[in-house]
Amino acid sequence: MSCELCDPAGSDLASFACWRIFAARDQNYLGKCIIALRRHEEDFLALTEAERDEMWEAARAVRDALARRFAPDHFNYQVLGNSGRHVHMHLTPRYTSPREFGGITFTDDHWGTWPFPSEQALPEGFLKTLADAISRVMPPKGAAK
Repeated sequence: MSCELCDPAGSDLASFACWRIFAARDQNYLGKCIIALRRHEEDFLALTEAERDEMWEAARAVRDALARRFAPDHFNYQVLGNSGRHVHMHLTPRYTSPREFGGITFTDDHWGTWPFPSEQALPEGFLKTLADAISRVMPPKGAAK
């Protein structure tokens, strides 16, 4: 069975010993990122103590970078594993008002509810531009490698 999170195609914005952080392909919420475990594991509770601790460090680093870059009003953290059976976390910034980036206006039409997916056409190179913008405000330990 192939696992797209073991070797994800995406724009890395930070790298940790146990975790990779990259911009989610579906930017239905500006700055949505995925924090993926570097080794294949399907059970969130099977993380080692070091992996668990570093996951919180990675999530905090990207949350703080997104706060500096886009000033979200709230964050959602989702660890589901329904379609991607690989330990990972979706970090989804939420906004009460529109945000613009890369010539695109992003609106959070579901503020106050579950972050529903929506289709948002992105221009070529958008995810790399987004990842670069976020990585520039990441702390040095979490900088892309």
